[in-house]
Amino acid sequence: MAYLCDTGRHPIDSFTIVDGKFEFAVADSVSQPYALLLQLVDREDSLNRMDMPVMVENGEVRIALGEYIRITGTPLNDAVQHFFDGMQACKDRVMAQTDITVDEIRNAFSGFYREQILLNCDNALGSYIYREYFSRLLPSDREAVESQLNQEP
Repeated sequence: MAYLCDTGRHPIDSFTIVDGKFEFAVADSVSQPYALLLQLVDREDSLNRMDMPVMVENGEVRIALGEYIRITGTPLNDAVQHFFDGMQACKDRVMAQTDITVDEIRNAFSGFYREQILLNCDNALGSYIYREYFSRLLPSDREAVESQLNQEP
């Protein structure tokens, strides 16, 4: 089963996945892009779920479900995929290191989240990353993000 949820994780629509395919539609014209969450729930274990941001903007979004989930089709959803690819690359770099400390792991991910928030500070994806990952930033990265965001016109 799949749900389309607002960013507070409240369902606004549901649909069944048949042969790896599903469809949903939002208003024909979107004046300001915004984030929703696609929540995929295992039928046999409702605790086994995955939330994925979907940027609602004009255009057709394509989501491929498989071993990995791919999202493409609009500029912001391409950026979502870039964000998740970058997060996986960060994880792979961390996992490839031997004798890495917890602090080094925190540093790596904090730097990645800081970079992504600032890279996307002018769009709905940046707002999503800020809301979902800001608490994972180290204090120095929090300060850098707040300082940069406060400089924006």
